[in-house]
Amino acid sequence: MPLSKVPANIRSAVVSAVPTAAPTKFAIGFSANLENDPNIYLKNTINSTITNDIKEAAACSLEGSKLKCEGITMGAKVALGPGNTDMAPLEKVDDHTEPNSIDTGFTLDSKNVLHWKNDEKFSKLMGWKSMEHDSTIFPNLEARFALFKYKGTGDPRFYTNLGCTNPDHLAYHGNLNMGFAKAVAL
Repeated sequence: MPLSKVPANIRSAVVSAVPTAAPTKFAIGFSANLENDPNIYLKNTINSTITNDIKEAAACSLEGSKLKCEGITMGAKVALGPGNTDMAPLEKVDDHTEPNSIDTGFTLDSKNVLHWKNDEKFSKLMGWKSMEHDSTIFPNLEARFALFKYKGTGDPRFYTNLGCTNPDHLAYHGNLNMGFAKAVAL
């Protein structure tokens, strides 16, 4: 039966049930909760700096489970080694010269929320055991995203919190705002 012959109420239900396709090019926006649209974006300088102007946002895409922004592979360098970090900037990584870097496991869901899960390397991070026992902060054992203010400069940066759930330790990090990363079509 042609779609035009299907009653309007059924046609509407069918169309609304079809998930929206993920954008091929998108800005990564930070949102404090899933309901809010982001207005803070990863900047096109690709060093975890942020912008409020989507015209300055990095153009990103998913290639398999890798996140590429401005053509550069993104992730966490985990510079101190896989057992000694709990948070890191979302930045350019090179898994050939930085073997401890985490750069796979990115996906977008039907609401264009960016998820990041890499069982093999996440399980080696400091705080992983806490993640396993705190599903409210780290649902599905995923890395969560954050805006973090460096103590030295005070500049907010786009961070990923890869493990720590200890409230005292999170407070020690200073102005850490946990939230979600959303893909906004460019």
